[in-house]
Amino acid sequence: MAEIVLSDEIKRRGLAGKISVTSAGISDEEHDNPIDSRAVNVLEQHSYHIPNHFAHRATANELAEADLIL
Repeated sequence: MAEIVLSDEIKRRGLAGKISVTSAGISDEEHDNPIDSRAVNVLEQHSYHIPNHFAHRATANELAEADLIL
């Protein structure tokens, strides 16, 4: 959800292409699962576009390449 909301805000402020946002977990528990249906419902209620996204565990490379991790 945070990736979707933050990405939308970045686009709204004209920063698309200058800032990239990705989402990853810290365990494999949800690996390859789609966005939870409850999250989809909340996002849709607030008119967010829901991408075709599947959960994955953060890799060492993703962490090393990131400028900021939240």
